[in-house]
Amino acid sequence: MSIKLEQGKIFGIDLESFKMDKKIEREIEGENKDEVLVFGSDDGVYVFDGRKVERIAERNKVLALAVWNGELYDAGYRKIYRTRDSKVVVNFGKPIYSMIACNKDVLMLT
Repeated sequence: MSIKLEQGKIFGIDLESFKMDKKIEREIEGENKDEVLVFGSDDGVYVFDGRKVERIAERNKVLALAVWNGELYDAGYRKIYRTRDSKVVVNFGKPIYSMIACNKDVLMLT
């Protein structure tokens, strides 16, 4: 087994030119049109709606994404942003590599 250090495609999307394989496009047709795929890259946050890829926020290395209280958030090196308006909601002293939204009971917080 080998690990690719640099991946040029994800879900049939050529990340360099944002062109999609026609086979993938045919497979996606007919799926839920209300949902989109959101992903981060080294230059921003992107949305894929089944037909095209669009950058919705410009960033320097998106390391994590999460939905919390109905809002999309993205994290970079030391900050968490509310994606829709790029508002910094958390300044943190270390890189942020992952985020999830969960009930406080899951964490056993009081």
